[in-house]
Amino acid sequence: MKTWTKTRTQNLVRHKGGGYYARLFSNGQERWRSLKTKHEQVAKARLSDLLKDHRKNQATRKELKAGALLLESAAATFLKRTEENADLKPSSIAYIKEVVTAIVQTWSEPDVNRETRETDLRKVNEEDCRSWSTIFKAKYSATRFNSGISYLRKIIDIAVTEGIRHDNPAEKLTRKRIEQTKLELPTRAQFLQIVHEISHAGGRFSHDCANLVQFFAVTGCRKKEAANVLVEHVFLDRGFLRVTGDPEHGTKNRKSRDIPLIPEAEKLIRRMLSEREENSPNSPLLRVNEAQKALDRACAIVGAPRITHHDLRHLFATTCIEAGVDIPTVSRWLGHSDGGALAMRVYGHLRDEHSKTMAKLVSYSP
Repeated sequence: MKTWTKTRTQNLVRHKGGGYYARLFSNGQERWRSLKTKHEQVAKARLSDLLKDHRKNQATRKELKAGALLLESAAATFLKRTEENADLKPSSIAYIKEVVTAIVQTWSEPDVNRETRETDLRKVNEEDCRSWSTIFKAKYSATRFNSGISYLRKIIDIAVTEGIRHDNPAEKLTRKRIEQTKLELPTRAQFLQIVHEISHAGGRFSHDCANLVQFFAVTGCRKKEAANVLVEHVFLDRGFLRVTGDPEHGTKNRKSRDIPLIPEAEKLIRRMLSEREENSPNSPLLRVNEAQKALDRACAIVGAPRITHHDLRHLFATTCIEAGVDIPTVSRWLGHSDGGALAMRVYGHLRDEHSKTMAKLVSYSP
């Protein structure tokens, strides 16, 4: 039996073991890449993607030999390295792709003072970068603009690493200050009304939606975290809830955490468990993962500001801080890994307000 068998598809061969391989050529040398499948249709699809990447890499190599490197090619190289980074989650990779795509698109757009920008990274200068940043800043939020600057620097750094240029003209671009959004949350009385309206809306899943909304507000879980909480993650006898995130990627920072159950959380979970006919350890604790429409409707009825699932996480943190829990502790409950820096920026004003209220209670008068 032959070791390799040709197929009707160019550059696709089948090994005697059943696996399919891609046959590529680089610098006149033959190279073989496993497509990691024994199914021909899957192999064809993977071969197509592999050939696209191969052609891009070949084009980049030709540019480098010629002493040039186009912005688009360097961006493609940066994205390929991003996709190969095992430490990044799919959501992070998708975000980086969006921003880099926007960089390449806006780089070619004309502005008032400049019709074109240089695309050969040997010739790109500070004026090209500033001109691009003006367009990008006008189109995107401060957060995305700052990400754009960061990724543009990394794209141009590829040219520096390859020895095509010695400096990075994007280094002098100024990041935009991110204004802290003022939280507009319902009062505690309004929140209880919101839960009541959702629970009694008369829909098939109204009661389950109300449970979900309450769960966010009494645990501070993120939406994806809540969706992956199983019955076995609840430790009522020990007073905590274990948050592990999704099975493949974990939580946002890839670390599981234990959240102590405040009284309302324990009461809610006990009720939810008592309402179920069967509670197998590996069954989801929550029966629904989405309640935004129900939340919008209830907020409108109550007259409260519109809030999202994530705002309920803010409501949890706010309630804890107003009750006297210190911000570093709340930060750990929320799953932050920065020691409380982010929580201080978001909720620091609450601590100050609480401090002023407490100061009024201090007196030397009899």
